[in-house]
Amino acid sequence: MAQQKKVEEALRESEERFRFLFETLTLGVVYQDRNGEILRANPAAERILGLTLDQMQGRTSLDPHWRAIHEDGSDFPGETHPAMKALETGREVKDVVMGVYHPATEDYVWITTKPSLNSGRGKIGLVRFMPPLKRSPKRNKPWMRSNCWPGFPVRIPTS
Repeated sequence: MAQQKKVEEALRESEERFRFLFETLTLGVVYQDRNGEILRANPAAERILGLTLDQMQGRTSLDPHWRAIHEDGSDFPGETHPAMKALETGREVKDVVMGVYHPATEDYVWITTKPSLNSGRGKIGLVRFMPPLKRSPKRNKPWMRSNCWPGFPVRIPTS
């Protein structure tokens, strides 16, 4: 019984550390299920995307409200978003720059994404890293990719 309490305490402490990191991380993290539906997002993701968690939950990359575009300004269809490609192929997708419409500013925020499947859990979950890119003086044109913030690997456990 004492061992069980130690295990439960260690689990509780681990969950508290994860929750603190998830809530205070300055990089936006969105957690999606195997169908690409958003389940969770941290406060940084809400700020970067200009949406509350309630507004994001249930959305997928296929939702036209993202109004995603490529660096050249062309449409970025939802089925080709890095998150959907990672779910489809089971492989991490790196170094993709995407413009996503920010409803509060009525402008685009340029983000990089690095979707990663949860290790050992198949196509259950996905972590997206969303550091906003600095913009050039030309409206809606991102700076070179070398100016973007690095993503840090954060694994979000599934429930």
